[in-house]
Amino acid sequence: MTITAIKILAVLGMSMLVSGLAMKRRWLVLLSIVPLTVVLYHMGLLFAIGMH
Repeated sequence: MTITAIKILAVLGMSMLVSGLAMKRRWLVLLSIVPLTVVLYHMGLLFAIGMH
């Protein structure tokens, strides 16, 4: 995954989370967990690689 793709997923996840909370749509909040988890995973991976 490229850095650009990670940024897009992060923005997508955050906007889904915010709009889900604003509209009180639980499914949207749950759905936003997916891109955010992917972003966190890849950021952790990049961080781990950077540490070595």
